[in-house]
Formats: sequence, structure tokens, C-alpha cells
Amino acid sequence: MDPRDGSITLADYIAMHWAPGRGGAPKTQQNQERRARLHIVPHLGQLPLRSITAAELRAYTAKLEATDVFSCAQQDRR
Repeated sequence: MDPRDGSITLADYIAMHWAPGRGGAPKTQQNQERRARLHIVPHLGQLPLRSITAAELRAYTAKLEATDVFSCAQQDRR
């Protein structure tokens, strides 16, 4: 499936294209995989790439902020 047409779901894109091509330290890769698996895929994974809009991302971010996941992720970066 070619991700350029946007019909692939975000979950499939992460599994087939993003995850295998990531670089970085093993611990960084583990943290990125965990965040994607726990926080991104459950909320946006079923959506085709072409349907993920700025409004969709704003709603997702607001939901994360409301559950305090966002602030924890921001603290992890520091």
C-alpha cells in the first residue's frame, strides 16, 4: 500500500513505514514506540492519513492536555 495516496491508516503507516525507519538510541526508540502505541494509535490510528486534519490534531491535543498526558510527555523531553 502506497502511503502517498493517503488511504493507509495512521496505525498501518506507523507500523510499516515510520517504526522500521527510525534511528536513534535504543531507549529513544523504545520511548517513541511506547508513546505511539499508548497515546497516538488508540486515538488516531484508525484514521486514513488523508483525513487527519489540523482540526483533528487540535482536538487530539486538547484531549491529551485534559488527561495530563501531554504535560507528562513535555516533562519527559526535558
